[in-house]
Amino acid sequence: MKRKLLYILICLSTLTSCEKELSYDPQDGQGKLVMNALLQTEEKCHYVYLTSSYSKKMKELENAKLSCYVNDAYVAEAQIDTSYWTDAFYFDDGDITHKYIKKPVTRYKFNATFHPGDKIVLQAEANRGTLHATAEVIAPEQPTMIQQVDTSSVSRRIYEDRYEPYLKMMVHIRENNLDNQYYRLAVQVDKKRFMHADKSYRVPERDIIREESKVLMIDSMDDPIISEGNVITNEEDDIWGTYVLNMYTVFTNVQFKGKDCTLRIYAPKNDMTSLENISNEYYTEPDEQHRREIIYFDNERVERKLKVSLQNISKDHYMYLKAMNYLRYDNYEPALTEPITIPNNVKEGLGFVGISTSSTVYLDLPDLFIDYMFY
Repeated sequence: MKRKLLYILICLSTLTSCEKELSYDPQDGQGKLVMNALLQTEEKCHYVYLTSSYSKKMKELENAKLSCYVNDAYVAEAQIDTSYWTDAFYFDDGDITHKYIKKPVTRYKFNATFHPGDKIVLQAEANRGTLHATAEVIAPEQPTMIQQVDTSSVSRRIYEDRYEPYLKMMVHIRENNLDNQYYRLAVQVDKKRFMHADKSYRVPERDIIREESKVLMIDSMDDPIISEGNVITNEEDDIWGTYVLNMYTVFTNVQFKGKDCTLRIYAPKNDMTSLENISNEYYTEPDEQHRREIIYFDNERVERKLKVSLQNISKDHYMYLKAMNYLRYDNYEPALTEPITIPNNVKEGLGFVGISTSSTVYLDLPDLFIDYMFY
């Protein structure tokens, strides 16, 4: 009996383990150049986001350079887009001094024309040539055409007894391709603002025309194709808390290869009427002394168009936006879902560069009129 107890104690002793805490404190090395961009063949101006990633933080780049090549031919060198920075104004002896507040991520822009089938290469370097990044993508072919878009005004329940106005859109498409295809449905409102100066300033050069666009957050929860069969009417139906909203409205043609298809989506009307920087004041561009002039406006008229685009994208592009759905959605629970893998197609660096080719339909919306005297 004592021998058996001895054997048991010996076995138990082998099952015990000692723990030693190992500290992990990586030091910042050379870092990686991070490049992200979602290009579109239908656009002439393209945006690329650059930064540097180290073990503990992101750092602003130094002496960064970004070049674009199409079919192995140099086409453009990108410039810093200062509109992405935050504006700051300072008053000094009655003068308005302007200053930009920079961000760790810098947005670059360049003009180029892309066609389906083109090979686009983005090459970037920074920090005196110590950081490099290269990405290569092929522009996809023209997607299935949008046949028609039917609209109607509805009221959608947001939460409990709260309702908001929405524009319901029935997007009719016809697909003749029997291969696997990946799509994104995007809706944005384009606004052209005609801002009329105050009577004391009413001269032609004082009237301002501003253009702005806003991508709308689409509600597609009850569409069986975009939701990939996981249909719910609102988030309250998600009793387990595992539903992830398809924020980028990406889907495949698995359910309708070679057939007609109708997508049902909803866009918030409030986002179609909202404007950036609602004010009767406008600051002119800074002069050489970084001073700006204030112009006051009486009223403005806003022309609006709704842009509905069916974008043909690659499988990696589709997987990237699917991953972003999980990472950006508040309801995402890592313990209840599979690990997320973010595609990376940037050589010598990090990030993702994608490109899409679209079929687009424009819908006219009523003009808005703003009288600043009563606003």
